[in-house]
Amino acid sequence: MNKKIMEAVGFKKEIEKVEHGCCPFCNKKIDEEKDFRDSLSRKEFKISGLCQNCQDKIFGNKTRRNK
Repeated sequence: MNKKIMEAVGFKKEIEKVEHGCCPFCNKKIDEEKDFRDSLSRKEFKISGLCQNCQDKIFGNKTRRNK
């Protein structure tokens, strides 16, 4: 996440939430080691700061299912 760009477009409050370890959408406190189902979700968290639940709401729940 580029902090200067995000601040310039009006996301200062969201940046502060992420810096305090909270999801910028729902404000849930995030434990990076426990709260994500896979490495892709952790990678998205590092980009956006979104918790697993908010990622699922935005991108859809794409868990693998055995057939």
